[in-house]
Amino acid sequence: MTTTAALPLADPFQVRLCDALCQVARDAGQTFTGTGALVCEPATGLPFLPLVLSKPDLKGDLPDVLLRLGHEASPYHDGFHLLSTDFEIEHVSCYLAPPISPEAELISLFGSGSRFATACFASLADGVHCAGVVNKDRSVTIFVQGRILFRSSPADALSRRRQFPVLARCDGGNSKHSGDIR
Repeated sequence: MTTTAALPLADPFQVRLCDALCQVARDAGQTFTGTGALVCEPATGLPFLPLVLSKPDLKGDLPDVLLRLGHEASPYHDGFHLLSTDFEIEHVSCYLAPPISPEAELISLFGSGSRFATACFASLADGVHCAGVVNKDRSVTIFVQGRILFRSSPADALSRRRQFPVLARCDGGNSKHSGDIR
């Protein structure tokens, strides 16, 4: 299912990442541990460190590759995967160290987890177009400039239903949805 025309306020990078991560959420099995991805320019200045030095097989569609990498038996299931603007995986399983935003006191991240917080703050870095996470429970969140652009619940992934919120501050999952995409 493609939703490019139905996603208001989104640029092509956000749409493609959202579509890929929603497909991952729909297809994730019991051994899926979650995943995180950034779409960024090559020289973002965002500090990162690969957690695994070997390179995995990256052949296949992006959602299929992310599913393989996010499997609990995969040595690449931790960290974030850095994607080029061509949606090629440039770096796998990376520890990210984004600076904590001066807006941190405005952002409630309680109970959201490290991957969620890291994606939120990484999305504020220069050269990062968007950041997204799929949690183990199959919820998907896309961040742009420290704000939630898209958030789905686990039930949305299972029912193939998608909701698209208006841009809202990172709020730990309490964003208001403005419409449905089916």
